[in-house]
Amino acid sequence: MEDRLARIEDMLVQLVGMVAKTNTLQQEMQRDMKAMKGDMTSMQGDMTSMQGDMTSMREDFEAEKIKSAQRHEEVVDRLKALELDQDFIWEKTARNERELEVLKRRLG
Repeated sequence: MEDRLARIEDMLVQLVGMVAKTNTLQQEMQRDMKAMKGDMTSMQGDMTSMQGDMTSMREDFEAEKIKSAQRHEEVVDRLKALELDQDFIWEKTARNERELEVLKRRLG
């Protein structure tokens, strides 16, 4: 009977040790989970910040796109004006050349 009590006592000691080890592991897991939750919260904050940055960048890009389109239109308008001026100058040059030729023939 004493052997049996000794075995039961050993089993109880072993069981208490297993429960203690399980409790320790559970506490470690809880600490790890808290750390992971903290990391996740930090990551969510970083993501929110990045989303704000991306929104700001999109707005800046759109503003630059509009400015670029306006500048392009301005450059095209200037080129058209230069083209009209060039056409006018060519016409005037041709007219002056004809008039000079007419004068040369009259004088010559």
